[in-house]
Amino acid sequence: MGYPGINGFRASYAGSFAWFDLSANTPTNLTVHPFCYMDATAIFNERITASEALTNMQYYFDTVKEVGGNCIFILHNHFLTQQTSFIEWRNSYADFLLRNFTR
Repeated sequence: MGYPGINGFRASYAGSFAWFDLSANTPTNLTVHPFCYMDATAIFNERITASEALTNMQYYFDTVKEVGGNCIFILHNHFLTQQTSFIEWRNSYADFLLRNFTR
C-alpha cells in the first residue's frame, strides 16, 4: 500500500498492520505492508533526479530504521537496466545498497 503520485507513507506508519473492516468494525486476516518509495513515482510524478531520489531513499531508510519499521521500496526492472536513459538510476540504487547493506 502506497501513494502512486508521491513517495511517502500512505498510512503514516512504517510497520505491517491488519486491514480493518469498517462495516464489521473488526480487523481482518489481510496484512497490509506499506511501501514508502517507488521509482516510477520519483521519475514520472515527482520528476526528480537520480541523485535526489537517492537522498530521499536514504531519508526513508534512516527514518524507518529509527522506529524499527519495515522499509519497503518498489523498483521496476526496466529502471535497473543498462539503458543509457536509466543508468544514473541503476547507479544510485547500487550506491544505496552498497552504503546500507555491505559489511
